[in-house]
Amino acid sequence: MRVKVAGRIFFNQLLLCLMRESILKVHLTMRLFVTFGLLVTLTACGDVGGSSTKSQSSVSLISVVVTPANPSIPNGVTKQFTASGTYSDGTTKDITSTVVWISGTTSVATVNSSGLVTGVSVGTSTITATSGTISGNTTLTVNSAVLQSISVSPANPSIPKGLTQQFTATGNYSNGTSFDITAQVTWSSGTTSVATINANGLGTAVGVGTSTITATSGAISGNTTLTVTAAVLQTISVTPANPSIPKGLTQQFTATGNYSDGTSQNLTSTVTWTSGTTSVATLNSSGLATGVGVGTSTITATSGAIFGNTTLTVSAAVLQSITVTPVT
Repeated sequence: MRVKVAGRIFFNQLLLCLMRESILKVHLTMRLFVTFGLLVTLTACGDVGGSSTKSQSSVSLISVVVTPANPSIPNGVTKQFTASGTYSDGTTKDITSTVVWISGTTSVATVNSSGLVTGVSVGTSTITATSGTISGNTTLTVNSAVLQSISVSPANPSIPKGLTQQFTATGNYSNGTSFDITAQVTWSSGTTSVATINANGLGTAVGVGTSTITATSGAISGNTTLTVTAAVLQTISVTPANPSIPKGLTQQFTATGNYSDGTSQNLTSTVTWTSGTTSVATLNSSGLATGVGVGTSTITATSGAIFGNTTLTVSAAVLQSITVTPVT
């Protein structure tokens, strides 16, 4: 009997141990699954983030194209080159100002940091644009064509005194080509009291009359005639600016004309005066306004197509005097 009881107790304890071990294994297995799932999730997220970062940072320059392709210019003439970058995402971008420009044969052509090439002798030179380890190039030929004539444009322009006019010189060469040589020629004005001109071909009208504008390169020159007319009205200033008066009082306005030569003139008596809101203010031909109602009105002075204005504010009438009666 005691053996049976002892055997049952032993069996129950063994069963209890086995159950505890099974629960522990299940618990451990669940923890392993959770941990593994978390690791998989984190790894996946890391891959996504890494892919995104990699995607953003992997866009790189894959090629550089230099244009125009294989041009030819006469000796002494300049040519502007452009560098276009193509990227790994298929986009293109003008990178002319960021690449490093090199001329393979500087005795034939030189190039500045902006890609502007100058022919210095007859021959060929490889013009290269480089960004990091990526580069592109083209071949420039400097030919022996000679300058035969120069055309100056615009032809016979007319401008008011005080304004400017940009001129352009086009060189016409023996091989039938033409190039902009504005920056290579020497500019001059025949009558500097009428017009002056700088090294870039920008003429300034300084007096009424005419002047011959000439572009010269060596023994070749071209010219045109610039006519300078009287200064023209550009703006009108109305003063005082934004005044305020009580109803019943008056305000004198002045119109000043500002001209293309920098001069100013009083135009008060020659402009046309108008009040935008006549129920607030009226205005006579001399620019004298009268406040007739409380509010604001735009006061405008006009001469031809040019006008100027200001705002007049009319406030409530104010007491000006008191009369005591009867008078003793």
